[in-house]
Amino acid sequence: RWSPAPAPTPQPETTGEALDGAPQAPTGTDAGGVVPTPP
Repeated sequence: RWSPAPAPTPQPETTGEALDGAPQAPTGTDAGGVVPTPP
């Protein structure tokens, strides 16, 4: 059951984006098609 490593990985990333509001989250989800905010 510990084989699915990509499962616990996207969790912290998605949480960080939602908390930060996805303004400076270059994870790929929001930065993929949302306002291209400069770093």
